[in-house]
Amino acid sequence: MTCGDLIAYLSAWNQMKIAKAGGPEAWDKLSPSEQAECNKQLMTRIIQTFGKEDYDCLPQEDRRKLDLFIFEAGNKEMVLEWEKLGVEPPILLANKVNAAILRRLMDPGGPSESLLSEDEKRAFEESTCGGVKATALAGMILHNKDNKRGQGDRHIIYFKEKVDKDYTQFPPIHHSQFGSHGDAAANFLQYLEDYIIYFNILCLSKVNPTFTNVESNVLKALQDDATLTELCAMVLYQQAVSKPYMCIVRGSGSKYGNNVLDLAPLHVLVHEFVTKIIDKPELLVSSDASYVEGSLDGKEWDNSKAMEAVFSLMGQLPYVKPLTVAFFRGSSATWK
Repeated sequence: MTCGDLIAYLSAWNQMKIAKAGGPEAWDKLSPSEQAECNKQLMTRIIQTFGKEDYDCLPQEDRRKLDLFIFEAGNKEMVLEWEKLGVEPPILLANKVNAAILRRLMDPGGPSESLLSEDEKRAFEESTCGGVKATALAGMILHNKDNKRGQGDRHIIYFKEKVDKDYTQFPPIHHSQFGSHGDAAANFLQYLEDYIIYFNILCLSKVNPTFTNVESNVLKALQDDATLTELCAMVLYQQAVSKPYMCIVRGSGSKYGNNVLDLAPLHVLVHEFVTKIIDKPELLVSSDASYVEGSLDGKEWDNSKAMEAVFSLMGQLPYVKPLTVAFFRGSSATWK
């Protein structure tokens, strides 16, 4: 993009901002603080939409961070929602060092002092949990970026032979592929019992039948109701918003075109849809939910089997609705 192109680009956005305020006269009547807030929102939207045109030019690590943007926003809201609900949050998925510290701390036969040491505090603070963490750890085992590590080929062979002949692979979490965490969550829920069986077989097949810390964490996550709840919320967002959005953007003959400016109206529609689900979550989070009202484009779910798995789990997971609303609420700000 040349300097002239950039000026034209920003000028077009500025005109849209003024039009949204009601025109030049209405804009001039706004207070300085109100204008500043409008400008702040404008820059946020410019940053969000500008990336599409130059996405492929970014380094892989930057693309990965960009793809995680919406999921991180939703994930933060889910963390806060567990606190609001006052119920047990997802199980901690600590690394090997922190896991050893936490095991000592949680040992019923251990010391009963109420004060935590600095190492124990740090272990809690550095340990994370939840659906996004679980899918990231699973990617290390089932689709490692180093094909000499993990269980990539072995797990594919097992699933093709024992579970689903059409099974391909676990989503590439380490790549910059858009929505890979949502794809991984869908994969987990679609084959939930099969993955639990697989990880136990993996352990028993070793000369020394023990779990690595990562394997243990993933298995614990798949049997933890709170983590499963977050995985459900991730799948619901993926199927209702992420997948339809990318189909619209990448689809041939899209009315939104290829220019970044052309996507602004689409982002407005996405924000309106996300808000609609926040206000009426039963459109998506209920046993009789339909893609007609529950998806951005009103078309069939991209992964109907994963959605069926979510609907079947909702009976045993009472907090899917509030956590899904929280995820949508977090993502809402990224579409403004």
